[in-house]
Parts: sequence; structure tokens; C-alpha cells
Amino acid sequence: MIKTVLLTWIALTTGVAYAIPPEGLENFGVLNQGKVSDSSAIKLSLDRPVFRPDFESLQYVGGTTLGENYLSYGARGTLAPKAGDRSAFFLKYDWVFDKKHSFAIKYIHEVWQYISSAKESFGVDYNGYFPLGKGQTGVYVSFGGYYRYLKQRWDEGWYNPFNLSSEDQEGFFQGVLGWQIGLPEARDFVTIDVNWRDEFSYYNFDNAGFDLGFNFEGKGLVGKIIFGIRTAAITMGTGNITEYNLAIGFETY
Repeated sequence: MIKTVLLTWIALTTGVAYAIPPEGLENFGVLNQGKVSDSSAIKLSLDRPVFRPDFESLQYVGGTTLGENYLSYGARGTLAPKAGDRSAFFLKYDWVFDKKHSFAIKYIHEVWQYISSAKESFGVDYNGYFPLGKGQTGVYVSFGGYYRYLKQRWDEGWYNPFNLSSEDQEGFFQGVLGWQIGLPEARDFVTIDVNWRDEFSYYNFDNAGFDLGFNFEGKGLVGKIIFGIRTAAITMGTGNITEYNLAIGFETY
């Protein structure tokens, strides 16, 4: 039964793939299989929106162990066509239990300089990794909610972090459902998921992302190639593609 579900999931998602397990959980669940360790990851990405110009970004995501718990943090900014046109940073704290599960809180600050707007988001969620047999194969999940404050140029100090002076406020559910699939070569693996969040933003259920990631693992080092799409109006039955993504990078842990 599990194999049938796994093969069906692969068939449905492999062709529509920017995939990563949630920060924090990727370390103590997917990579370390129940242990925590400090980590650093750098990625260079190309984003191709359907209705806007392409842009390239550089991002860093780090993690620090706090006993058995985990603090994640990261920053991202555009390199081209205009440096710093879009930027974001986040902080996340995971209370780890049973080694491969956690409850977490997260704060994200996003800025779009080209339209003079910014967004503050606060999220809470459960994260878990469930091994399937031996090797680098399992299921990772995350689900919870977030509340966001969208600030425009007429809002005083719209660009300042932790400034919640906005009447444009809303909350949504968010989450991830994904598979880690071990490859024949040592500890290499593939990740495939559907998500409503990434490291630097939350999305509502009309903006689902479908992801495919290839991970080539050495001793304490993982090379990554990641493909993805994001959709719009998926709950209305159309699911139009709004953005294509490609990222390459590496992670130490």
C-alpha cells in the first residue's frame, strides 16, 4: 500500500517540480535522521514569473543547536536585474521532541523595494519526519498557520522589521507534504513535495508549490539541484502556473 501511494505521488509531481523540506526539520529529520547539528546552506536561484521579469537571488540559511532544540535563520536578496530589489530574512525556533518531530514558531520580514511594500509574517507549526524502511527514504510533513501584515508606501515606516502598522492583515493555513526517496548511490536522495510555504514566505492554499530536489551527499556536505513551480487559483480548479524556479547550492551539517 505504501509503495503504491509513493509511486502515485512520484507520477503526479515529478514533472511539475523548488523543493526543500522545512528548515530545522531538514537537519534533525531528513539529513541527520534524529540528531541535531549546526548547518549552513547557500543557494543561487533563478525565478521566472509568468507575468513579471525574471530575477536571480542569492540566499543563506543557517542553523544552530540549542541543546536538543534548534534555531534557524536566513537572508535572501536579488542579484539581478537590480541588486536588493527584493529581500527577506527569517528566524525560526524548533522545540524538538522524539528526535524527528518539533513544534516551531517563525518570523519572516519581506521587502519589495520596487513597489515600496513589505510584509511581516508570524507562523506556528508542527514538523515531523517519518522513515520508511531503511536508507534515505521517508515522509516529511509540516502544518500550521500564519498571520501576516502587508504594508504599503503610505504606511509609516513600511520598510522597518517588526513594524506592524498596517490595516491589511490576514491569517491562513500553511504546510508541506513531501517524500524523501533514497537513490542507489550511498546517501544520495530525491525530495518531492507540495507546499504552501518556503524559507522566506508563506502562501495561501491558492498558491501551492510543487517541488523536485536532487541531493548528492558526501561526508557532512550535500550538493543540491532544485526545480519548482508555483500555481494560482488551484482551489478554484484551474491551477495556473505563475512561476518557475531553478536553484543550485550546497549545505554543510
